[in-house]
Amino acid sequence: MSRAADFDNDDEHSTSTFRFLTIPDGLPPDHGRLSNPAEYATAMEKLGPVLEYHLLCSLSDGTPPFTCIITETFMSCTYEVANKMGLPRVIFWTMCAASSIAQCNANNLLSRGHIPVKVLESKRADKVINCLPGNLPRFLPTDLLSFYRASDPSDFFFQHCLRESQFQSKGDYVLVNTFDELEAPDTVSPLSCNGCPALAIGPVFLPNFLQGKDVNGWASLLEQDESCPKWLDAHPRTSVIMPRGVAFLHSLSRGVKDRIKLEYSL
Repeated sequence: MSRAADFDNDDEHSTSTFRFLTIPDGLPPDHGRLSNPAEYATAMEKLGPVLEYHLLCSLSDGTPPFTCIITETFMSCTYEVANKMGLPRVIFWTMCAASSIAQCNANNLLSRGHIPVKVLESKRADKVINCLPGNLPRFLPTDLLSFYRASDPSDFFFQHCLRESQFQSKGDYVLVNTFDELEAPDTVSPLSCNGCPALAIGPVFLPNFLQGKDVNGWASLLEQDESCPKWLDAHPRTSVIMPRGVAFLHSLSRGVKDRIKLEYSL
């Protein structure tokens, strides 16, 4: 939607029945997007009026009328657009059902004290999360999205996830990128809304991913560093540890607490 590729010149898509439009996100072309994620997320939150304008303009050239809006769950701006245009809003959870249920119930987790996540306390028995709907196993706060580990509740992305969760159950239909063999058959049901059951339609992958080629550029807005795999290949097998808490590595000199955080992340 934002800095999208020029699909009109893509032979793979130009002959299909899909019409691809690029909607400007209001950021300059040379903006790094996810190199400055707070500005990027703010732009996405404010995209509603621009999205509505471009959708209406696209109808002026004889394009068939829209029948629904299928929206990724962190695009709350589509809620306002769907309401104004009188269109059903189809919510598409790209994460697995368990992670989606946790995100959708973020404000419930906040009221129960599970977030912000205090890493050093997360393994205590009273911190185990068992309050979410659905056929979910008990899990730890550290299993939640990393944004919920913010030490300051006013952290931008912590608040951003809370704001988005308020719109993630406001839709007419729900699609989930999972399948029954991966998660329990009833796991997706808590994501249902408006009287319509959530549907598991996964796994959803791009064709290039399934073919084992060109998997980097399509799936991420982040710039790809091709040197890392080459560096890893140059080292003996099992000689490199990749910690989840890699962000702590640069601050180990600050004291014992940082080292403890790193130990927990490993």
